[in-house]
Amino acid sequence: LDSESEKVVQDALDKVVALKRRTTIIIAHRLSTIRKADKICVVNGGKIAEQGTHQQLVQLNGIYAAMAPRPAALHSIKAQHLDPQLAVVHTCGITFSPVKSASRDIFDTLKHQCDCAPRAVSMGEYVASPRAASGLVTGFAKESDYLLKEPSYVINLDGHKTAPSSTEARTDQKATSSLWGSTFTLTNTILGSGTLAVPFAIASSGWLLGNAIMLAIALITRYSVQLLLSASDRAGQNCAKTYESLGHFAMGAAGTRLAEFTFIFGGFGTLVSYLIFTTDLCAAVLSVGAKDKWMITVFTVIAVVFPLSLSRRIGKLWLSSVLAILSIGYVVAFVFVAFLSVYNEDGGVIASGVQAVRLDPGSVYTVTLLISAFACHNTALPVYEELKDRSLAKMNRAVVGAVGVAFVLYEIIALCGYLQFGADTKDNILLNFSPEYVQKHQSIALPLLAGQLCMALALLLTTPIAMWPFRSCVLSVYLRVKNGVQTPSHEASYKEYAGVTVLSLALILLCSIFVPSVKIPLSIVGSVSGSLLIFIMPALFFLLQSPGPLLTREHTGPLLMIATGIVVGVLGLSLTLYKLAHEYF
Repeated sequence: LDSESEKVVQDALDKVVALKRRTTIIIAHRLSTIRKADKICVVNGGKIAEQGTHQQLVQLNGIYAAMAPRPAALHSIKAQHLDPQLAVVHTCGITFSPVKSASRDIFDTLKHQCDCAPRAVSMGEYVASPRAASGLVTGFAKESDYLLKEPSYVINLDGHKTAPSSTEARTDQKATSSLWGSTFTLTNTILGSGTLAVPFAIASSGWLLGNAIMLAIALITRYSVQLLLSASDRAGQNCAKTYESLGHFAMGAAGTRLAEFTFIFGGFGTLVSYLIFTTDLCAAVLSVGAKDKWMITVFTVIAVVFPLSLSRRIGKLWLSSVLAILSIGYVVAFVFVAFLSVYNEDGGVIASGVQAVRLDPGSVYTVTLLISAFACHNTALPVYEELKDRSLAKMNRAVVGAVGVAFVLYEIIALCGYLQFGADTKDNILLNFSPEYVQKHQSIALPLLAGQLCMALALLLTTPIAMWPFRSCVLSVYLRVKNGVQTPSHEASYKEYAGVTVLSLALILLCSIFVPSVKIPLSIVGSVSGSLLIFIMPALFFLLQSPGPLLTREHTGPLLMIATGIVVGVLGLSLTLYKLAHEYF
């Protein structure tokens, strides 16, 4: 609904209340959910465009007829008893309604991610939490029309307009995601291009110390997500489901600025790493030399990334996220099988240079790269909002499951890659399989080619999606400076939208061409944005929402997290820059 249509519908609701007549009103873009209604009104442009029964509107072959064939979005509401109290349910989340089997839940998650347009998970969009309850309906939740293609709302109005009880306000006003679906979504967030750099991260500190650091970061990730969700719960009815909104609630303008810096800096580095990974993989497949790789980068950006990034509707590109996680699973399996095959061929001999513990300035890569590899905080709040029968304990199980799956996959690819290539392990494990190596072990040639092509295609198509939250945050900063007030990014004109896209891609392209290694952006992002996102901000938000004195036993963990985050950020960035200066200058 646009703003004009919202006003028309709101006026209609006010008239219904004035009549003191109980009625059920369903407002949805997927109108097949109300085909049995006595009367259906289609509001467009602030006016009633069509009205009548389902059969009458279908025969008109107009707006309703175009939408009616779509699958129903509100499966769980068809047979639901609607009590006289007010309830608002928003159901275009990350998953469909939960079903009995875990496999069915994950299948529905995949299907819904492919059907829905990208959402403003974080970065620049300020969306009120569905847990915020009010006794009066003064409007409808407003999210970006470009990011949420098919939102659906159900409103059950009682003539007396009674407010929900505090318990009901807290439970499932919008939740449709199952535990399995939430776990899968978080796993999908954690696993990314950084998986290819995990073997190098372990090689930088040795297999024993590297695995100890990986386990520590996995446990810290789980704890910091718990702090973040606890801070959201403690914010009460005014809590928000994005980092920026929670930061604004906890710290005011300073919290907003801190979140914006974290996401702009981290998003920029992530996009640069995507292009470097894509270029390196394409160059390996096409046998292009190092001096000519820049042509691949320029071509892919101009021919693929730029056109797709200009579109304000790229919902079907969420297929690339499915392709990406399947490609990562395939690459992990490939490295594992290749290691076993080569290990048997070589008579049980591992590569030279394998160490249990290695301590030097390069060991900083272990910490910074693994921090980037485990980050899932930008989607933790939205996933928590959409978890059915929501509770902190249930969400913790989803986080533990996601972190556990990622840890196992990282462990497999890290150990197999490091033991296979030893001290020569590169920051992109697929680049270790050189033409000379493949010539010696010809059985891996075709599986390697398939893995390189799949990862290159997945990362290439994921880049326009990664542009959405980055550009959203940049636009929100630009609009705030321009208008003097906080303005959602979807309020930007198309010229502003295109201008920010062009300038951002130009800077990202230049950096990806001149940055010599993917470990540079990943390590810098891990030390700066990672320390803020994982260590400092969740603990800070939690402490600011906590009553009582600061120095208590309950606050020991958050205070240690803040101190650790500062040390990791300063020391990590300093050692990274020192190491890079000695390697490349």
